[in-house]
Order: sequence, then C-alpha cells, then structure tokens
Amino acid sequence: MVRFGVNVFLFLAAVVASFTTRAAKLPSSFKRCHKSDPHFDDCLVVNIEGAIRSLKNGAPELGLDSFEPLLISSLIIGEGSGPVNVQQNFKNVKLHGLTGSIVSKHKARLDENILYAESVTPMLRLEADYDMKGRVLLLPIYGEGPCNVTLEQLRNGAIRDCLGLFSGRIGAPGSTSAISDEDEGFVCGVNTKINHTLYGEPFERKGRTFLKFVNYTVTLRPDKVQFHFANLFNGDDRLGDEINRVMNDNWDVVFTDVREGYEKSFGLIFKDLANRVFTRVPLKDIFLDFTKCHRKESNFGRCLAAAVENAVGQLDKQIKEVGLPNMEPLEVPALRIGAGTGPVAFEQNYKDVLVSGFTKLRCSAAAMDFAAKTLNMTVTIPQLKLEFAYEISGKILLLPIYGKGPGVITLDELEQVLRFTFEEFEKKGKKHFRVVDSKLVMNPKLIQIKLDNLFNGDKALGDNINQVMNDNWAEVFADVKPSYEEAFAKIFLSIFNNLLAKVPISEIFGED
Repeated sequence: MVRFGVNVFLFLAAVVASFTTRAAKLPSSFKRCHKSDPHFDDCLVVNIEGAIRSLKNGAPELGLDSFEPLLISSLIIGEGSGPVNVQQNFKNVKLHGLTGSIVSKHKARLDENILYAESVTPMLRLEADYDMKGRVLLLPIYGEGPCNVTLEQLRNGAIRDCLGLFSGRIGAPGSTSAISDEDEGFVCGVNTKINHTLYGEPFERKGRTFLKFVNYTVTLRPDKVQFHFANLFNGDDRLGDEINRVMNDNWDVVFTDVREGYEKSFGLIFKDLANRVFTRVPLKDIFLDFTKCHRKESNFGRCLAAAVENAVGQLDKQIKEVGLPNMEPLEVPALRIGAGTGPVAFEQNYKDVLVSGFTKLRCSAAAMDFAAKTLNMTVTIPQLKLEFAYEISGKILLLPIYGKGPGVITLDELEQVLRFTFEEFEKKGKKHFRVVDSKLVMNPKLIQIKLDNLFNGDKALGDNINQVMNDNWAEVFADVKPSYEEAFAKIFLSIFNNLLAKVPISEIFGED
C-alpha cells in the first residue's frame, strides 16, 4: 500500500487554531506523556497519532469543526530563479487526509526546546483555486481556476512542500480537463521518511511557562510530481493539456526551481499554526513533568514536599508510562476492614471502591534518609471520599447492624503521616528502589458515614443507625483505625512500587 507524508505538528497546531488568548486546555481525548517516562518518545508517537485521529470529528469543547478537511485561506509561491518564472497564487485550499496520519518517529529535546518527528499519511489531497501568469520552461503560461498537483514517492522530505504542491481541485466544477474518477483527488506517496524540526523559545505568562517556535525547518524530496491546472489560457484545452504535459514531463526541473519558495511559504504557515498551540497551552499541560529534587540540594526537604504535591496533583489522569494510575478517583476493586475490638463488632467488606480527593493533597513535610533508605511524609487531604458497594452484618455500639447496598464515607481534613522503607535493586544497569514496608497514621478532623439500604431497606432504622455512627464517629473510627491504616498503606506501597520499578533512582533524586 502506498503511504503518504504529512507534518505532524500541523495537526497539533490546528487543534487550537481558534483558541482565545487565555490559557487553554487540551481536549480530554488528547493523551499526554510524562517527561520522566523512559519511553517518552515512544509515548509521544502513540499519543500524537491518537490526537490526530480524534480531530476527524473536530473538538467541540474547543469550538473546532472537523479537520477533514483542514482549510488554508491562501498560499503564495514566488517564482523561481530558473525555468519557473511565474508566481503561483492559491486560494481556498482544502487539505484532506490529515487525520489518517501515522507517526513513525518522534524525539523531543525539551531541554533545548527542539521537537523532531517523522510521519506518514495513507492519503493526502489538496483542493484549491489558482491564478498565475508568466513562463515555465520558456513557455508562456497564464490562467485561473481549479488545480491539483500530485506528488508520488516522497523521499527525505517534509509535508509543507507536499501540502504546497498538492494545492488543487481535481474534477472541480468548471474544469475543462478530462479527469476520470480514478484521477479525482491527488496522491502524496511516501516510501521513506519525512523529517521536520521545530525550534522554540520558552516564555512566561501569568506564572505559567509557554513555548514559542522561532524556526521550523523541513525538507522535501519527491520521486515524482504531476501537475494539473484546469482552465489554462482562458479554457483552451489544447494549449492547457500541452503545458500540463510539458510540466509533468519535466517535473523535477520545475519543482526544484520552486522548492525554496514552497519551503519558506509553508514554513511560515506551520510555524504560525504550531504557535497557536504552544503559546496558548502551558507546557505542563502538553508534556507532563514531575518536579525533580537533587539529593544534594540544601533545601532538599522543601523541594521534595513540593514535588510530592506536584506529582500527585497530576494524577487526575493515568500516566501508565511510569506506572501511575488515575487517582481522581482511584479505583480499588475490594477493601476489607476487619472488625474492631470495641464498639465496631463487624467486618466491613467494600467492593468497587472509588476514592477521590487524593490529588488535592498538601504536603507539609518530607524527609528522605538515603543511608537508612526511608522516606517520611506528612500530607493533608481536604476531603477524602470513599464510594462503594458494601455488605455488613454484626453490631456497632452494641446495636445490631446489617445490610447490603451503596455507601459513602467522607474524611475531612485528613492528616496522613507516612513512612516508606526501601531496598535497592538493579534493573538494566540502573539502580532502583523498591518499597518493602509502609506505615500510615490517619488523623481526620471529621468523618461522615452514609450506608443506604440498611436493615433490608428500612429507612427509619437505617437513618437512625447512620445518625448514631456519625454522632460517635471518633469512637467508631478509633476502633477500626488500624485496619484502615493497614489497608491504605498497602495501596500506597503498590502504587509507589509501580513508579519505582520504571524510574531509576537517579532520575528521581539525581546521581549520588
């Protein structure tokens, strides 16, 4: 199957073509990559493809219509210095096929603000209206109307040339050239890579960092170019067909002479489009990043506390590349809280638990002891909410309790004191930590409990027992506190180990 080249960043730019000057957010369908991911570039390849595909139906949350086709109002290609002594003016350009793009490679050198990509597109077609007057290969040429240009087997190039040369409308109303159904549209065939590079400069606005691209470089090396300009010479089919034939027979000479014009014109277009994304969407919302703290920093503890807040605050979406789940809400298949030794004389069995509120935590203290391999943290969560399906039977505060149904528990101003103990291991030549023990102390300021369908749906009894538990929440929680602490300590251990298994110690805390 023939494949076609296209500029990936054109899509990214087009996503926010209608943003206002205020900071904008990427659509939820656009997956993001974390800079700490050891496979960051591979993640970008997959996620950029997904973002491109999602634009087929537009992005309603941004007020964007479908990007099939992408509309370009005008394009001017200046005359060459050799056989092409004519300026090409294109208007009402429609570009089809962009959302079918396949990204073959991506590399982001974010420390240098450089982005590089290679991509292919199964089909690419431009439609446009043209007007021009001058000479090509010493032959006079003039006309206006629909046009198309076909590039085949692009090599070592960039889409902006492809886009420019494909400006046209094949089989458009008013065309005097005979065009079969098979010829309708145009093809940009690719049998090798398309390379493009963006160079940017960061800037600050309202406390957030954005990126502005100052240069966009691409190259184009087609194996073949086919031209079709309808209505040349005021509709003289014989002269028009002949000049199209001459240009196609000598496509390499013609294209080489105007290559620089196409590159410069489309470079400006793509740079402008790319900047509409990156100057409106903060970098942290495009490329996720954890705050890094070097173990030798004088303020390492304060940095670490801020880094914890920063990292957990980003987990409103899964970051599977570094093993971190979506924690807003965190899904826990089952949670078992054993019976207490005092007033809570029943086992609590919860299923399909959704825990929300973690991403709003505040970290007031963090201390890492590299010699002892321990991490101590104190965090406060404004409100932690557990929603679940429960099943219980027993006694509470000497009162019988039983039931099965949905329930909610909220813990307000929950202080958590955590202690993790690590061991070190080596993976692929790099040192990693593994949590071997975790301790947790939970101190809420208030707990509210609501269990629906208690006593087989007896509302009066159910409301009464819920009220009793809430009036005596401190006594109730104290009796089962160790079970809650043990259960959540195990959850945190599992989540933390997923991250540590993927990210080496040096990438979290710097080299020793």
